[in-house]
Amino acid sequence: MATTSRAEHHACLQFEKHCLKLSAAIAIIAMTYSFGNCLAAQIPLGSMQEARNNKWWIQVAPGNAAQLVFPSGQSDLVRIAINKADTKVLWHIQLNQERISVRERRSYTLTFRARADRVRNIVAAVSKAHEPWDTLGLYKMIGLTQAWQTFELEFKAIADDDVARIHFDLGGNGASVELSGVALRSLSQ
Repeated sequence: MATTSRAEHHACLQFEKHCLKLSAAIAIIAMTYSFGNCLAAQIPLGSMQEARNNKWWIQVAPGNAAQLVFPSGQSDLVRIAINKADTKVLWHIQLNQERISVRERRSYTLTFRARADRVRNIVAAVSKAHEPWDTLGLYKMIGLTQAWQTFELEFKAIADDDVARIHFDLGGNGASVELSGVALRSLSQ
């Protein structure tokens, strides 16, 4: 694994802060992922409803390239246009929403709609947003087609975590993906 110096890490953080300031009105956010020794670039999704609070971001590892496209007039839709998927590791292209909270033994449902340019698999998950990055009860491979599909993935949280995340692992395949209506809701009282 590559290491970064303190100055390089600071430069990455400054870059991320700059990205967070991008306007939600931007229709296309494209990024070339060759920023020094940063292991991944994070770009907030500025169009999805939840993203207006800078909750969504994409991580793309070296050897891959992806951009976020926000179709006009569809505030809850994001297209992850994958331009290059040279590494075969699923999480090397990953869409994340942090700052969610789950409680051990409570049941939840992650719902969303998804499709891809061609048949492919992705992973939908709820995990820790910090080391050791473990799953919190949901890590599910799902098959996508060109037709919109609605997914309702029920799971029971295996630990309490106030710094959890929803993530979609999209790497290892060059087929672009579209997601819409992502929501996590508790089924427990």
